[in-house]
Amino acid sequence: MSRYRTIKVIQMEIERLNRDIDLKIIHGLSYRREAHRHKTLTSQLRHMVPSRLQWLRNSLSFVSLMLF
Repeated sequence: MSRYRTIKVIQMEIERLNRDIDLKIIHGLSYRREAHRHKTLTSQLRHMVPSRLQWLRNSLSFVSLMLF
């Protein structure tokens, strides 16, 4: 599976989990399992998708190396 497709599948699964969690909250049910799965998927997604400010961090570290 391509990286793009993997990211899309994870995003769709997170959206589905959000809906399930919302429904369980409305009905007063426990959503512990879904919350754990959500946390795992968001962690995976965070590692797969670079931060929007990653280029800024990289350039600042490069500049600091050049200054010293």
